[in-house]
Amino acid sequence: DFYNTLLRAKHNLASTERDLGNFEKARTLYKETWELHEKIRPDSPPIQLLYNMGRLHLEVSELDKAEEHLRESLEYSRKGGIPAGLFYNHIGLGDVALARGDFSASIGFYNDSFEIAQKVNSPPFRIIASEKLHEVYKKEGDFEQALKYHELAKQVSDSLTGVQQDEQLALAETELGLRQQQKINQLLQERQQQQEARITAQNWLIGMSVLVIIVILISIVVLY
Repeated sequence: DFYNTLLRAKHNLASTERDLGNFEKARTLYKETWELHEKIRPDSPPIQLLYNMGRLHLEVSELDKAEEHLRESLEYSRKGGIPAGLFYNHIGLGDVALARGDFSASIGFYNDSFEIAQKVNSPPFRIIASEKLHEVYKKEGDFEQALKYHELAKQVSDSLTGVQQDEQLALAETELGLRQQQKINQLLQERQQQQEARITAQNWLIGMSVLVIIVILISIVVLY
């Protein structure tokens, strides 16, 4: 009778089935999730559930139902002041408009999502919004704008990847107490490489000198 855990499990399983393309299974699981939500959380707006159901309707081209669910989720997000809900529902509504071939409306929704991403200073949100704007401008034939947002998405993505890697490495090194030891090891390695390079250069010089001396001696003998 762990109903909250059961709710999350059904919701996650429904979204997984949707992503796998098992739409009827997903539809059934979302319905069960909805009934369970009404039972145990009657006073809590189902923002995420409405959004995911909207995505399901979009996947099966039920665009009116998709828009209805996404707009309801968006309204709850506005009332609750939930930036993630505002962002993802604008993206979803942009996808619905794009599926209808309404490029202007789609660009409007994606621009709204981009502004939200900027406002909350979320690099992942900026990447998603930029990629969506790249997609719609490309389909519309505005390749200049498409290239602009493609490059922006790549720039933010590269930056985010580097930051994440640095943070993970710094955290691991701090926890294991290896940062100072790593610096020492790096210095020792650099010195060893420099010494090896000097020895290699000296060996080449000695070898070339011996070769030159041999050539001179042979020349002297031949001339004599």
